[in-house]
Amino acid sequence: MASLATERHDRSVVAYAAVTPGLPLEHGVLLAPNLPGWERLPFGRTLAELLETETITVANDVRAGALAEVRLGVLKGVDPALYVSIGTGLAAALVIGGSIIEGAHGIAGEIGYTCIDLAATPSPGAAPLEEIVGGKALGMAASEVLGEPVDAAALFQGTNPATASIVQRAASTLAGALVNLVLLVDPARIALGGGLMAEAERILPTIRTRLASLDRGLPAPDVVTARFVQDASLYGAITLALDSALADGYGILKTSTGGQESR
Repeated sequence: MASLATERHDRSVVAYAAVTPGLPLEHGVLLAPNLPGWERLPFGRTLAELLETETITVANDVRAGALAEVRLGVLKGVDPALYVSIGTGLAAALVIGGSIIEGAHGIAGEIGYTCIDLAATPSPGAAPLEEIVGGKALGMAASEVLGEPVDAAALFQGTNPATASIVQRAASTLAGALVNLVLLVDPARIALGGGLMAEAERILPTIRTRLASLDRGLPAPDVVTARFVQDASLYGAITLALDSALADGYGILKTSTGGQESR
């Protein structure tokens, strides 16, 4: 790949970065149920071998997207802030002091696994909130109602009352989850990104209304569409590569062919 860059652009590659859903570890990517088999994929090491490089920065795609919003988008200078990605799956990133919070084990923000029924014991690997709000789940629910294959994009564009209720349930459930996050973090702003935010006008009103109804006597957090709706992960990966080339990175996990490194 480095020689290809030289041949086509007369430039050498100074840094590599890649992002993935879930938690990239040395021997596999955890918490990525929409990518079967990735739990056995040594993501960073495999890419490093293919690219013939000793070191590559790898990170969770949603946290990388949040980094792009912090550096270049609607979360620049906002503290604290939440970035929420609503696409095939569902995840969030917490921003404090301009840094993306990883948590003790690297799973901070995996809100797709939030328990909806507190009395129930979720089956292993289940992602209860994502199974209501995520684009894959929405498409499956609509397909079952209509008796034909439907994806999330077609669901949002349809006018069938039965499928409209699926959208409303998803928006209301997501709003409820965000209320809990707001009460924990008290963010100044929430940025919503991901593929489903192409239908922001169907999602934002429910969330804003729910958050505004909090009886705190305080302003509700600003809820906005992210600057990078469809390509936040790409801009995040570019930002990580630039950080790797110039310094040690800014508040986000850096890994190499050997797994996790210190921040």
